[in-house]
Order: sequence, then C-alpha cells, then structure tokens
Amino acid sequence: MITLLIKEFNFKFFNILLKSIFSFFTSFLFFFIIYYKCIYLFKKFNLKQKNRLNSFHVEKCNTFTMGGLIILLSSLLSIILWSDIYNIYTLYFIIFLISYGIIGFIDDYIKIYNKYYCGFKILEKYFIQSILTLILILFLYKTENILFIDRIFIPFLKKKNIYINKFIYFLLRYFTLMGAINSVNITDGLDGLAIISIILSLSTSIIISIIYSNEILSNIFNTLYIKNAYEIINLSSAIIGSSLGFLWFNSYPSYIFMGDTGSLSLGGILGLIFILLNSELLLILSGGIFVIELLSIILQIISYKIFKKRIYLMAPIHHHYEIKGVHESKIVFRFSIISFIFNLLCLLIIFIRK
Repeated sequence: MITLLIKEFNFKFFNILLKSIFSFFTSFLFFFIIYYKCIYLFKKFNLKQKNRLNSFHVEKCNTFTMGGLIILLSSLLSIILWSDIYNIYTLYFIIFLISYGIIGFIDDYIKIYNKYYCGFKILEKYFIQSILTLILILFLYKTENILFIDRIFIPFLKKKNIYINKFIYFLLRYFTLMGAINSVNITDGLDGLAIISIILSLSTSIIISIIYSNEILSNIFNTLYIKNAYEIINLSSAIIGSSLGFLWFNSYPSYIFMGDTGSLSLGGILGLIFILLNSELLLILSGGIFVIELLSIILQIISYKIFKKRIYLMAPIHHHYEIKGVHESKIVFRFSIISFIFNLLCLLIIFIRK
C-alpha cells in the first residue's frame, strides 16, 4: 500500500503542489501591487463607506470599500498564470468570480453614490442573485458527465456514492450557493471576520481536494474519487493568497472593506468548491461561522414576527456581542477560533470514514 501511495504521489502531484505554492505567492504579491496602484483611483472616485447603521461603527465612516475588486483581480491574474486553462474547473472559477463580483460591484457602486447608502432593495437583490445562481447551476448541469451531478457525499454514511433525484440535487445546489453568498455577506460586518473564515474554509477544501483527487487516498478514507479535483488545490491557493493580502489591510482597524464585490464573489466560490467536490453537506461544518451568522438573523426574524420578541440585542450575532461590550477584535479572534475548530471537525469526519 505504501509503495502504491508513493508511486501515486509522483511528478504530477508535486507539479500540482509546486504550482499551488507559486499561485499562492503570486496572488499574494499581486494583491499588494494592485492595492497600491488602485488606492489612488479609490481616492479619486471617493470609493468610501459613507455611513454605518450601527452607532458603534461611526468611526468606520469614510473607510475605503470595494476591496473585493482587488481580491478578484489578483486572484484572476494568478489563476490565469498558474492554472490549467483547459481544465473545466478553472473556467468555473473564473465565471463564478466575475459573475458574482459584477453583482456585488453594482450594489457597492449604488451604495457609494446614494445619499442614504442603500444599494439594491432586499427583494431586488435576492431576485438578481437567484437568476444568476440558476443560470450558473444550469451551466454546471450541462457538464453532467464531468460533475456526476446525481451523487452526493453523506458524511456519516459508509457508502461512497449516494445517488439522489436530480431535481433535489438542483435545489440543493441552489440553496448551497445562495446560502454561501448571503451568509458570507452577512458575516462581513467586523474587521477580518469574514476573510479569516473564508481562508480557513478554503484551506480545508484544499485538503479534501487532495484526498478526493487521489484514487488511493479516496479508497483509504472511503470517500469519493473525483479525477479533476486536483485543480481545486491550485485555484483555492490563488484565492487564499489574495485573501491573506486583503487581511493585511482589513485586520482591525481596517483600512479597506471588501464590500459586496468581495463577499458575494468569495461566497460564490466557496459554494462552488463544495459543489464540485459533491460535498455540499460538509460546507455546513466548514463554513460553520457563516451558518451561525445566517441562523442568528433567521431566528431573530422568526422570533420577532411570531412572539414580538428579539433573541439578540442585534442580529447578526456578532453585533449582539458588540452591544454587550465585547471588543470587536476579541469577537473576531474568538469567532476565528470557532471557525478553526469547525474546519478541524470537518476534516475529522473524513478521516474517520475508514
């Protein structure tokens, strides 16, 4: 078995690993280069956060926003340089980054130049997101022979391939993408919170991709075998690199926010990765912080509508702790620890499936 494993991890694997390392560092450096080039334009066009609804965030007025645009540019440049452009997964990443990034960019643009700092209305935003998501899912559906769209990975079941009704899986993908983009968008309320959780989830996806893309490892851990999954390693590395570059400026006190341009595109990529890995259910655990943030808003709305009482002082939950007097940096640090634990549990579920 060891001999087979060594044989399997041959030049191809180390080539992927080497490209991923280059992709990471290239994206990281590109972010700094583009940031210092773009900051002049941000000042010129006054791309700043005009207003905050929360009184305890007044000091964040006039902070630069739309930093997600820099994340997108640096990630795309690195992907084009180091990824296999003939691999269908590379095409998916580029399309999803650009598509959700455009929606986020338009929303940010409207907010900046609206005196009330309002972008799309809630229903407008949900409708536009839904239309785009359905189009993208239909695009994925057309590549059925590559993606095995009728199967899913169930964490606590020993059987590798669980086949389900395609219509149900279509709905599952819709809610996976919509849940991912909106939960990341909701979580992006404190300096560094969303981007750290994204980096941790993307790191987990790299480890899962290594296992899934290797036939021997997938047999050892009794998981799915997805031949093309190795490209996710390289693609995720590019986004982690640019995300770390963004964190350099987004850590407390933040110099720049990612805006909807970043949160929607990164949320879309996170959802896409776990769809490509046929492991949508694992995203619930890997993105545990995002789930908690989204649930806090849902529970707050339900509680107020039915019982006329609020569960939290303010939703999402990170604002609840701010109002209680916990410092922003401490909330981010503690939530990051929780996110790290969630991702460890996600990997543990895979490792104990032998």
